[in-house]
Amino acid sequence: MAQSWTLDEFVQVLDQRLDELMRGEVLLQDLPLALQAWFHAGEIYGREARQPEIDRLERDANLWYYRANTSPQERQAHIEQRLSQALETAPEHVWDQLEADLAVMAGRQVNIDDSVRTGNKPDGNGAHHDDRSTRKAA
Repeated sequence: MAQSWTLDEFVQVLDQRLDELMRGEVLLQDLPLALQAWFHAGEIYGREARQPEIDRLERDANLWYYRANTSPQERQAHIEQRLSQALETAPEHVWDQLEADLAVMAGRQVNIDDSVRTGNKPDGNGAHHDDRSTRKAA
């Protein structure tokens, strides 16, 4: 005949097993499979809940290690190499944003007709505007 338990008795047994597990008196593999599954499910849940913090702390640790073991000159060279590499493969919208950001930093508005990348663009006729043709002879 199957043993019948009240909820309070069941919780009391679970608490007792958890205490034994935490004190090292019982090993995880000694618990019934259902309890092992609950333990592993809780571990996975806890890990997923804290993973963003773990990732941030690992990035911070890696950054501090890099700063402590790399000279300023080496860091500068590494930054320049990464920037050069990124700019070689940057899509058009990235260049547009860079150009706009540089203009803002220089305290001027972006002039689409006078792009850093393309130089002066043709006017509506498809020809470049030439100031010399509109100047009056002195």
